[in-house]
Amino acid sequence: MIFYNSIFFFILICSLLNLYLENQKYKNLINIIVLIVLVFFAGSRINIGGDWHNYLDQFKGFSEIGFPSVAIFKASDPFYILLNVISFELNWGLVGANYFCAFFFFLGAYLMLSRYKNFSFGILVNYLFLFLILSMGFTRQSLSVGFIYFFLYFFIEKKNIPALLCFLISLASHKTSAIFFVIFFSYIFIKNLINSNNYDIYKLIKLKKIWFIIFSILLFSFFFLYRDIERLIGVYIFSELDLHSSLRQQRTSPGLIYKYPIFIIISFVYYFFRDRLEFKNSREKNVFDIYFILIILPIPFSGFFSLLVDRVLIYSYFFVSLFLCKLINQDFISKKNMYYIFFISSFFSLFLLNFWLMYSNHSSYWLPYTNLYFSFN
Repeated sequence: MIFYNSIFFFILICSLLNLYLENQKYKNLINIIVLIVLVFFAGSRINIGGDWHNYLDQFKGFSEIGFPSVAIFKASDPFYILLNVISFELNWGLVGANYFCAFFFFLGAYLMLSRYKNFSFGILVNYLFLFLILSMGFTRQSLSVGFIYFFLYFFIEKKNIPALLCFLISLASHKTSAIFFVIFFSYIFIKNLINSNNYDIYKLIKLKKIWFIIFSILLFSFFFLYRDIERLIGVYIFSELDLHSSLRQQRTSPGLIYKYPIFIIISFVYYFFRDRLEFKNSREKNVFDIYFILIILPIPFSGFFSLLVDRVLIYSYFFVSLFLCKLINQDFISKKNMYYIFFISSFFSLFLLNFWLMYSNHSSYWLPYTNLYFSFN
C-alpha cells in the first residue's frame, strides 16, 4: 500500500504544480514526467494483477507463432498478439508486451486530457480505475481502450483517416471494444439522421434503412466474429470458467455495487452541467454524451449480468477524468470552486484507493507491488 500511496501523492504534487504554474512549457514537462512514471511502473510490473499467470501462459503460446506470420492475423486480438510476438523476438518477455500496452494506453489518455491541460489531474481523480485496475489488471483491454482515446482525439479534431486506423487497431486489440463502437456509431448515425431529416423516434423505428443496417451488422458479426461472440457470451453470461488455477471467472461481479454508483453520479453531474459546458465542436459534445449513454444504458442489466456490466464499464472509466478536467476549465467555475473540486475529488480518489486495497476481493493480486528492479509493500 505504501507504494501505491506514494505514487498517488507524487501525482498530487504534480497536479498542484500544474494549478499554480503559469508557464505552459513547465506544465507540459510535469505532465510528461507523470506519463513516464505511469508507463514505467505499469509496464515493468511482475506478478501483478489477477490475470498475470494467464497472460504469462498466453505469452508462451504466442512465442511459438514467430514473426512475421500470417497466423497472427488469423487469431483473435491480432494486434495484442503481434506486440507479444515482437516482444518475444526482442527477448523482452511479457514485460516488454506490458510496456507496449502501458505506453499506448497512457499516451492515448495524455493526448485526450492534454486538450484540457490537465493530464496529471485526470489521472489523480481516477487513479484507482485507470492506473491500478485497468493498466495493471486488464492488459489487453487497456491496449484497446488506449486506441479508443486516440480514436476520440482524432474524431474530435475531424481527422477521419487516423480515427479509422485507431478504430481498427482498437478492435484488433480486444474484441469487446466493439461494444463501445456499436453504441458510438449508433448514436452518431441516429443523431445525424434526426438532425438532417427531422425524424422523430417513432419514424426512425419504421425506417427500413435502419433495420437493413442493423441486419447487415448482425450478419457480419455472425460470419466473422461468431467464435469471439460465442466465447464472450460463455464467459460473461452463462459459464463460470477457470481462467487459471488461482483465479475463477465468475458470472457475477460483487465489486460493481461499489463501483457503478460512482460513475452514475458523475454522469448525472455531467447532465446537470451539460448545457453550460463549452465544447470545441459538436463532435466533442457527442463524445461526452456517448459516455453518458454508455454508463446509463447498462443499469437494467446490473443485477444478474453484473460481470458483463462490469466489463462494459471498463470503457467508461475515462469519463470521470474527462468530465472533471473539462469542468474545472470552464469560465463559470471560479478559482475558489476549482480548488474545491480539486481537493474534494482528490481526497475521494485517495479514499477509494485505500478502501479498495484493504477490502477488495482481488486486491491481494496487487500487493505487494513488484517489478523488474525492486519490490514495495
